[in-house]
Amino acid sequence: MGRLITAMMDHYNTLLIGIIEFCLKNMFTDVNDGMKYVVVFAGKGPGIVLPEAFEMIKKLSDNVMLPLSCIIISFILTYELISMVIDKNNMHEVDSALLARYLFKAVASVFLLSKSYEITMAIFDVGAYIVEEAAKVIVSSADLSVPDAMVNTYVNSLSTMSTPQLYGAAGGLILSMFTFKIMAVLIIVISYGRLVEMFLMVSVSPVAFATFGNKEWGQIGVNYLKALVALAFQGFLIMVLVGVYTAILESMTHATNLTGMVFNFVILSVLFCFSLFKTASLSKQIFTVR
Repeated sequence: MGRLITAMMDHYNTLLIGIIEFCLKNMFTDVNDGMKYVVVFAGKGPGIVLPEAFEMIKKLSDNVMLPLSCIIISFILTYELISMVIDKNNMHEVDSALLARYLFKAVASVFLLSKSYEITMAIFDVGAYIVEEAAKVIVSSADLSVPDAMVNTYVNSLSTMSTPQLYGAAGGLILSMFTFKIMAVLIIVISYGRLVEMFLMVSVSPVAFATFGNKEWGQIGVNYLKALVALAFQGFLIMVLVGVYTAILESMTHATNLTGMVFNFVILSVLFCFSLFKTASLSKQIFTVR
């Protein structure tokens, strides 16, 4: 009976040691995949990442938003003309220079509206170029992982632990691995969320560009352009965050205390996801988006 219990305990210990070794070797798999999503989505425009969806959004913009924008710009230009005429002594004095300025404003407004798609995509292309150039300096090509030497040393030391200690170590690593999986999901969600926001911004671009012909309404267009620049620049902030996070974690893989290292990994991953959420608001603060 005693031999049977001992054999069962040895079997459970071997099983727990295998679980611990598996967790240590595969702990960062999901996080590494999530980082690749961040790099790809931050450095590409909406038309490159999901071309089919982007074509649909472009058709909606051209066929639905553009006719509405023509109505808006017609109203604004008519309002501008009426205001210009009645502001000068009840229509008794109308300077030819005012008419020239009105015509220039009307032509410029219509030109901006006709080029709203090109201007919007140009801003995203500039943002993608900045991210691509930053990636050459910031992002490390090496995937995060626990060094094999540390894994082997730690696994060899497990043979001296009791079954409850092994349960504790395995439970802690499984919890850490589960936390990293949640972090990876959040990273992917944020990456897709930024891409969806790009689609939404592109879809309503004609409406925003139609408002530039009026001083009061023009604030809508100006704020829209600021939001576009902030959204494009957010990719650069994400790349900086990825670079800092990667550098810190790579420095921690040389630690000698495995338990403390894993705990620090979890804390930093939570901080990284929180900071990833903050990049959007930080970019808007930099460009004073209302």
